[in-house]
Order: sequence, then structure tokens, then C-alpha cells
Amino acid sequence: MLPEHPTLSRVMRIQPLPNEKPAPGFSWGDYEDVHDADGEDDGWGVVKTKRQTRPKHELPLAEKAPEALTKKQRQNLKKRETQKAEKTAAEAERLAALAQHKRQLGRIHMIEQSQSGKKGKTSGGMKPVVDERGKLVWE
Repeated sequence: MLPEHPTLSRVMRIQPLPNEKPAPGFSWGDYEDVHDADGEDDGWGVVKTKRQTRPKHELPLAEKAPEALTKKQRQNLKKRETQKAEKTAAEAERLAALAQHKRQLGRIHMIEQSQSGKKGKTSGGMKPVVDERGKLVWE
């Protein structure tokens, strides 16, 4: 079934190229009345919405005058502020612990690399040798 309020659709007029020919069996005269179909120009129309406009931003309770707040609102405001401060402190503590952990992992990784570097052979186990012609050869 069709919706109660149909959706919008738009039609664009496309101008033919200078070297373009009309479709077989038609002439450009057949298309001339298309421009006169409606009195609009080639611009886009603006569609008005039926939605109600909402106020952009209302002032939060914290920005209102303190004497205008009730006792419960003041209590809730104070509670929110303490929760926000605790959350900020916990986040700072978490980030500090994370940074320390990353430094420890970096130290461990550097120690492992320095210890594993001593075990490996230089040049994949090959030795440089000068042959009878005086050239360097890896054996």
C-alpha cells in the first residue's frame, strides 16, 4: 500500500550537448515544451518541514542562579559535582598506572632484545674470507 504521506522526489533537467542528436523518430521541437511545463527556474526548491522547532540549548541547572534552585536540586547538583571530580581523579590515576605499565613493558622488551642479540650469529653464521684474487667472499 502507499504511505499516507508520500516521500519527496526531485526531477533534474539535463541540457543536451552541442553535438548531441535527438532520439530516433523525434526532433528537438518535441522537447521544447518541457521548459514551459512549470514557471520555475533551474534552481532547487526548498522544502519546508512540518517538524516543530526545539530550543537549541536550555541553560543547565548549574548555570541558573543558586537562589532559584530548590534544596533537592542543590543536593543533586553537589552530588553530581563530587561524582564528576571523583571520576576525573580516577581517570587521571588510571592513565598514570597505564603509563607506568607501558614503561615497565618497554624496559622488559629492551632487556629481552639485548639478551637475545648476544646469542645470534653475525652474518647468519657466515665468515668473511679474502680469496686468492683479493676479493671478499662470505663462506
